[in-house]
Amino acid sequence: MKNILQAVGLSVWLGLVALSGSVAQEQNYNCADPQYQQEMNYCAYQDFLVADEKLNAVYGLAIAAAKKMDGYYEGNQQGAEQALREAQRAWVIFRDKACEVEGFVSRGGTMEPLLVSSCKARLTEQRTEGLRWLSEVNG
Repeated sequence: MKNILQAVGLSVWLGLVALSGSVAQEQNYNCADPQYQQEMNYCAYQDFLVADEKLNAVYGLAIAAAKKMDGYYEGNQQGAEQALREAQRAWVIFRDKACEVEGFVSRGGTMEPLLVSSCKARLTEQRTEGLRWLSEVNG
């Protein structure tokens, strides 16, 4: 039992060392001018994360606008908020699948993550603008 605990402890320690090494390496990436494929993949994913964060903020505004719209109607005339939530869930599935297809251009290659992340960032930015319009028109 002691050997198992020691092995588990060693595995956890090695995992933490590997994680800390990869975090340190990521901090050295130059996303202003990425030079290597791994760096390009990392930076493209970071671009997607930023776009996704903006999308989530604007989505909150759009939901508030949809709730406000629902307040103008009664009974079965309401449904803007629910429709927006369903549309957003469907859009996320669409985005992920559409970008998966774009990744097939370099399927299994080192460039595939770059293509997928870049696609997700691009489509997320487009969706953010659509939601921004919705929140401004109806907010």
